[in-house]
Amino acid sequence: MTDKVQEDEFMKQYMDTCKEQIEKLAKDPELLNQTLKPFMQMSQQLMDGGMLDGSMPDMIPNLGSMDINKMITQMKEMADYIKGNYKELMKKDSSQIQELDRSSKKLRGLVKQLIEKIESNK
Repeated sequence: MTDKVQEDEFMKQYMDTCKEQIEKLAKDPELLNQTLKPFMQMSQQLMDGGMLDGSMPDMIPNLGSMDINKMITQMKEMADYIKGNYKELMKKDSSQIQELDRSSKKLRGLVKQLIEKIESNK
Protein backbone atom coordinates (compact mmCIF):
# COMPACT_ATOMS: atom_id res chain seq x y z
CA MET A 1 0.00 0.00 0.00
CA THR A 2 2.89 2.33 0.74
CA ASP A 3 4.22 1.89 -2.80
CA LYS A 4 0.84 2.99 -4.20
CA VAL A 5 0.81 6.05 -1.93
CA GLN A 6 4.37 6.94 -2.96
CA GLU A 7 3.51 6.43 -6.63
CA ASP A 8 0.39 8.60 -6.27
CA GLU A 9 2.39 11.32 -4.52
CA PHE A 10 5.08 11.17 -7.20
CA MET A 11 2.45 11.49 -9.94
CA LYS A 12 0.85 14.45 -8.16
CA GLN A 13 4.23 16.19 -7.86
CA TYR A 14 5.02 15.37 -11.49
CA MET A 15 1.70 16.78 -12.70
CA ASP A 16 2.07 19.92 -10.54
CA THR A 17 5.55 20.49 -11.95
CA CYS A 18 4.26 19.96 -15.48
CA LYS A 19 1.46 22.45 -14.89
CA GLU A 20 3.88 25.10 -13.65
CA GLN A 21 6.19 24.59 -16.62
CA ILE A 22 3.34 24.66 -19.14
CA GLU A 23 2.06 27.92 -17.68
CA LYS A 24 5.55 29.44 -18.08
CA LEU A 25 5.97 28.07 -21.58
CA ALA A 26 2.53 29.25 -22.69
CA LYS A 27 3.88 32.79 -22.64
CA ASP A 28 6.62 31.91 -25.16
CA PRO A 29 5.44 29.73 -28.10
CA GLU A 30 8.97 29.28 -29.51
CA LEU A 31 10.26 28.03 -26.16
CA LEU A 32 7.24 25.75 -25.95
CA ASN A 33 8.10 24.31 -29.35
CA GLN A 34 11.72 23.71 -28.30
CA THR A 35 10.56 22.06 -25.09
CA LEU A 36 7.99 19.73 -26.64
CA LYS A 37 10.38 16.96 -27.68
CA PRO A 38 12.18 16.42 -24.34
CA PHE A 39 8.88 16.71 -22.46
CA MET A 40 7.37 13.94 -24.55
CA GLN A 41 10.45 11.78 -24.00
CA MET A 42 10.30 12.31 -20.23
CA SER A 43 6.57 11.56 -20.22
CA GLN A 44 7.19 8.34 -22.15
CA GLN A 45 9.86 7.26 -19.68
CA LEU A 46 7.45 7.92 -16.84
CA MET A 47 4.66 5.98 -18.57
CA ASP A 48 7.09 3.13 -19.21
CA GLY A 49 7.81 3.05 -15.47
CA GLY A 50 11.40 4.22 -15.79
CA MET A 51 11.13 6.69 -12.94
CA LEU A 52 8.78 4.62 -10.84
CA ASP A 53 10.78 1.42 -10.68
CA GLY A 54 13.78 3.05 -9.05
CA SER A 55 15.92 3.63 -12.11
CA MET A 56 16.44 7.29 -12.85
CA PRO A 57 16.66 8.13 -16.57
CA ASP A 58 18.74 11.03 -17.89
CA MET A 59 16.85 14.18 -17.03
CA ILE A 60 18.13 15.91 -20.18
CA PRO A 61 17.30 13.54 -23.02
CA ASN A 62 19.23 13.54 -26.28
CA LEU A 63 17.01 15.44 -28.71
CA GLY A 64 18.56 13.63 -31.65
CA SER A 65 17.25 10.30 -30.37
CA MET A 66 13.54 11.21 -30.70
CA ASP A 67 11.96 8.51 -32.84
CA ILE A 68 8.76 9.25 -34.76
CA ASN A 69 7.33 5.85 -33.79
CA LYS A 70 7.92 6.70 -30.15
CA MET A 71 6.17 10.04 -30.65
CA ILE A 72 3.18 8.31 -32.24
CA THR A 73 3.02 5.83 -29.35
CA GLN A 74 3.21 8.66 -26.82
CA MET A 75 0.42 10.59 -28.49
CA LYS A 76 -1.79 7.49 -28.62
CA GLU A 77 -1.12 6.82 -24.93
CA MET A 78 -1.96 10.43 -24.07
CA ALA A 79 -5.21 10.18 -26.05
CA ASP A 80 -6.06 6.92 -24.30
CA TYR A 81 -5.32 8.54 -20.94
CA ILE A 82 -7.68 11.42 -21.70
CA LYS A 83 -10.40 9.01 -22.85
CA GLY A 84 -9.95 6.80 -19.79
CA ASN A 85 -9.83 9.65 -17.28
CA TYR A 86 -12.37 11.98 -18.84
CA LYS A 87 -14.46 12.48 -15.69
CA GLU A 88 -11.43 13.18 -13.52
CA LEU A 89 -9.99 15.59 -16.07
CA MET A 90 -13.29 17.50 -16.17
CA LYS A 91 -12.60 18.51 -12.56
CA LYS A 92 -9.31 20.20 -13.52
CA ASP A 93 -8.89 23.93 -13.86
CA SER A 94 -10.37 25.02 -17.19
CA SER A 95 -7.23 27.04 -17.96
CA GLN A 96 -5.25 23.79 -17.94
CA ILE A 97 -7.67 22.20 -20.39
CA GLN A 98 -7.51 25.30 -22.59
CA GLU A 99 -3.71 25.17 -22.55
CA LEU A 100 -3.85 21.49 -23.47
CA ASP A 101 -6.14 22.46 -26.36
CA ARG A 102 -3.77 25.23 -27.54
CA SER A 103 -0.77 22.92 -27.30
CA SER A 104 -2.51 20.15 -29.22
CA LYS A 105 -3.58 22.61 -31.94
CA LYS A 106 -0.01 23.87 -32.25
CA LEU A 107 1.27 20.29 -32.52
CA ARG A 108 -1.39 19.48 -35.14
CA GLY A 109 -0.41 22.61 -37.08
CA LEU A 110 3.25 21.57 -37.08
CA VAL A 111 2.32 18.08 -38.27
CA LYS A 112 0.21 19.60 -41.08
CA GLN A 113 3.17 21.77 -42.12
CA LEU A 114 5.38 18.70 -42.17
CA ILE A 115 2.87 16.83 -44.35
CA GLU A 116 2.62 19.78 -46.73
CA LYS A 117 6.43 19.98 -47.04
CA ILE A 118 6.68 16.24 -47.68
CA GLU A 119 3.96 16.39 -50.33
CA SER A 120 5.50 19.44 -52.03
CA ASN A 121 8.84 17.58 -52.31
CA LYS A 122 7.26 14.68 -54.23
